[in-house]
Amino acid sequence: MPLIPINLGPLTSASGSTSAAGAVTVTTLTSGNSYFLFQNISPVDMYVGIGVTPTVTGSNGSIYLTSGGSIEYTGTFLPTGTVQAITAGTATVQPFTCLIN
Repeated sequence: MPLIPINLGPLTSASGSTSAAGAVTVTTLTSGNSYFLFQNISPVDMYVGIGVTPTVTGSNGSIYLTSGGSIEYTGTFLPTGTVQAITAGTATVQPFTCLIN
């Protein structure tokens, strides 16, 4: 069965860096969004929280991403809420890529 392309429209970058002071707000996902990609492009592990503040233990539903790991949601299955990121272990400034529509 062939794949059916879905036009998601233009993507907006919410890329940035984590903070040495704790979790940073990346973006807010709403019901109007149709695409979300978060990729950990740093050499250290990260936790991402969608609708929750991430912790370095992941104990509250945070998503654990190793270096190079990513999260992607498309179409109608897209969570809503504030997206936040924090580095695992010692809080350091590390880069990430985030694209939304």
